[in-house]
Amino acid sequence: MKKILITGATGFIGNDISKRFLEEFKNCKITIIGRKIKLWNNNIVKKNIKYFNLSKDNLKKLGNYDYIIHCAALLENKKFENSWDKYYQSNVIPVYQILKNINFKKFIFLSSGSIFSSNNSFPNPNNYYGLSKYISEKMLEIFSIKKKNKIIVVRLPVVIGMNSISNIVDKFAKDFVNNKTVKIYGHGKLKRNIIHIEEVVELITKLTFMKDNKYNFEVFDFGSSNSMNIIDIAFLIKKITNSKSNIVNIKNVRRANYNVNININKIKNIMNYKPISTRKSIIKLIEQKYL
Repeated sequence: MKKILITGATGFIGNDISKRFLEEFKNCKITIIGRKIKLWNNNIVKKNIKYFNLSKDNLKKLGNYDYIIHCAALLENKKFENSWDKYYQSNVIPVYQILKNINFKKFIFLSSGSIFSSNNSFPNPNNYYGLSKYISEKMLEIFSIKKKNKIIVVRLPVVIGMNSISNIVDKFAKDFVNNKTVKIYGHGKLKRNIIHIEEVVELITKLTFMKDNKYNFEVFDFGSSNSMNIIDIAFLIKKITNSKSNIVNIKNVRRANYNVNININKIKNIMNYKPISTRKSIIKLIEQKYL
């Protein structure tokens, strides 16, 4: 019987992954862990979750696993944007403790497009969240070289779904359905890549059970098939929701000034992945959640 450990089960992405695995893979022993906070309306996860932090002593009690899916993380948050110690303790140290205290055959790490801060393809984080993810990636790479364990890094863009909250799509949608004025900061031409949670869960499921290739360490940039201008995203949501809201441009406000374009050719070739568009991801969410 395969043993699977999923961390971050009380988070948006970790919760959906946990639900899928618990429902479909009854022949596996699945352990899900998370922080003691209010869970989503997800009974199967509530019944199976273990609450504790990822400390050395706690991790040693868990034993060994075939597969680890590490979703736990402190997300990008203005409240902590000036606190490197908070991100280091929440995002870097737990990865180190897992590597040190649990034996495994495959480790899947959910990283972020936030490790990029410009239009080039080289990691160059400009905030503590992105830095914590990039340091974790490099630590995992070094570990895989030394120990020969299989480690897969999946870099995600904006992920939306029924339980998503803090993202551009949900923010716009809430304003549009309430006919509030929607503010676009800057010219609105910057591009964003957005993917639905169902695509992420499907990918992680396939990566977990796929036959491994000769490489111990793999990095996949994952997202939809294209990116969309922020202004186009706003008008799309306005149309779907049949909103009467006005869309206004707020100029001379400093915001992240770079496009998000993701090259998913590697994952398409290796996984035979057929991506959906950012547009389809947004439409799916609006129809599921706001109409």
